[in-house]
Amino acid sequence: MVVGVGFVLRKGRQDAERFQLGKALWYGNGAGCGAGRRWWREGYCGGDGGPAVREGEHVFGVAHIFASFNDTFIHVTDLSGRETLVRITGGMKVKADRDESSPYAAMLAAQDVSQRCKELGITALHIKLRATGGNKTKTPGPGAQSALRALARSGMKIGRIEDVTQFQRTAPVEGW
Repeated sequence: MVVGVGFVLRKGRQDAERFQLGKALWYGNGAGCGAGRRWWREGYCGGDGGPAVREGEHVFGVAHIFASFNDTFIHVTDLSGRETLVRITGGMKVKADRDESSPYAAMLAAQDVSQRCKELGITALHIKLRATGGNKTKTPGPGAQSALRALARSGMKIGRIEDVTQFQRTAPVEGW
């Protein structure tokens, strides 16, 4: 039996039971460790369904903060970036459209993200900050600094801070 990423190649019918067990380990069987998640490695989950962590260790996630001049998105994933843990925007926290990108909305979103991360057992975050980029502005919006500050003040440990703003690699073509 050859195990790949998300698929299993096998011969014959005798592996049907092993396949069902593999599916339960990979996707979760609806109860206990890894239910609905891809955290299937042995020893990763503790008895309560959360990660098994020793005293003094931190469980890291990655906070992708996209701060434009229209809204601020805070999207927390696992370290691989495949599994979304929390995603909250500034527009979800305020009623007026003009306040979506405000520092206050970003602060409220970051506080909610921090609270949800603590519930999931995430104690530290690596930050990937992004502005609009491309052929538009490379400067983060007004909510970037307050979101980062609110994450730090709410008790989350901050690992690395990285600017992942996309930039244009070719000159604009005139006459198009």
